[in-house]
Amino acid sequence: MSKDKKSKKPRRSSASYKSDLEKLFQSGAKVPDRFQDVMNKIAPEEGSPEAQRAEALEEMRELDDMLAFKKAFDIYRKAGYALPDDEYLLSRMLDHPRETVIIEVLTHLIDFHRRQSLTGLPSLKARIKTVMAVFDDPRIHELAEELSQQL
Repeated sequence: MSKDKKSKKPRRSSASYKSDLEKLFQSGAKVPDRFQDVMNKIAPEEGSPEAQRAEALEEMRELDDMLAFKKAFDIYRKAGYALPDDEYLLSRMLDHPRETVIIEVLTHLIDFHRRQSLTGLPSLKARIKTVMAVFDDPRIHELAEELSQQL
């Protein structure tokens, strides 16, 4: 094998591994097969509050109907679970009709972005614009503007 072929193989392998790591940490992404065993080992114990929360989040990810999503979100919050660090779900939560929820989600998104840079999903940007058009609350506009500037 030539020297060029040897040097290209580790780069491709490394790029593939990096790509799989990025998929692993992307919100709502399916766990790549190479990391499934590790994820199974660190998964919360079945029936534990952490497992119930993870199950509730997974159920919300799978819902396409907004009314069903809103209902699942309301049940999730009544159970006392914190907002997830999941850009996809947080973006969908911005479709909730209650201003208090919108303020809470926008505040969490801003904090989440400070801790881990958001990818700025097109759906998130569009929902921020919709929130600004639908709600009159100045606090919502202030938070939405702050988040928009950060993305």
